[in-house]
Amino acid sequence: MAFSDSGLWQQCVDQLAQELPEQLFNTWIKPLSGDFSDDGQKLTSWVANRFKLDWLRAQYGYKISQILHQLHGQPIVLEFALTSKEAPVKPVFNRSPL
Repeated sequence: MAFSDSGLWQQCVDQLAQELPEQLFNTWIKPLSGDFSDDGQKLTSWVANRFKLDWLRAQYGYKISQILHQLHGQPIVLEFALTSKEAPVKPVFNRSPL
């Protein structure tokens, strides 16, 4: 049975929107998209370039992991990965539940 994120990523983004200054949120968090593994134990967050990947991992990786753990009730592995230039990734925010 596949994991259904039930808006977990959106809840995380919403919490970050409340906690971060608007400019920081709009620059670093809002453009992110994410995909959960089938078992729900891993979230891959897609990032446009290496600079953003490194910066997000260093500045927000721990915070995002904490929020996901708090919302889900168990740890979720967070991985940042580069998006493919050939195939743009749709934001999770607009994805309908599975």
